[in-house]
Amino acid sequence: MNSPSDEYERFIRPIESQIIRSVWRITQNSNDAEDAFQEAMTQIWEQLPRLRAHPNPTALVLRICTNVACDAVRRKLRRDHRERSRNAAEADSTARDGTAAVLDSERRDQVQGAIARLPEQQATAVSMRFLLSCSYEEIAQALDCAEPTARVHVMRGLSRLRSLLTNHSPSTTLE
Repeated sequence: MNSPSDEYERFIRPIESQIIRSVWRITQNSNDAEDAFQEAMTQIWEQLPRLRAHPNPTALVLRICTNVACDAVRRKLRRDHRERSRNAAEADSTARDGTAAVLDSERRDQVQGAIARLPEQQATAVSMRFLLSCSYEEIAQALDCAEPTARVHVMRGLSRLRSLLTNHSPSTTLE
């Protein structure tokens, strides 16, 4: 029987950076990404016999990590929604200011949710360009592609985001 460190080196270490990038891309927050990564590692450990027998263990590991990260985002959105609901009830006297803040928060949540629905390279490119203010050259280096290709990923990602956000809510547009 292999030791836990042997199993980690065999299944996780070769794709660890890819896992972390994927989880961060979904959670958009380093603390949430770390929590999701740890939770995913727990689930992977619990499913180790299945992982050993799987024809493509890398795909299974990435699927587990993606599912855990999506679950973490959903839990956070529900928690934020409950908190906003409580705060909105308490702040009835300042409805205009509160409404603007909630709309901004909801818009941010909608955009993050839409980014999570993009293909990985488009999501990474859009996130790097607009959330991290990276240049196209930096995006190209991160995606290991040519700069014009990075521009295409950003352009297609923005187009898809506009479509997702327009279909979700007519009042939410990407500026």
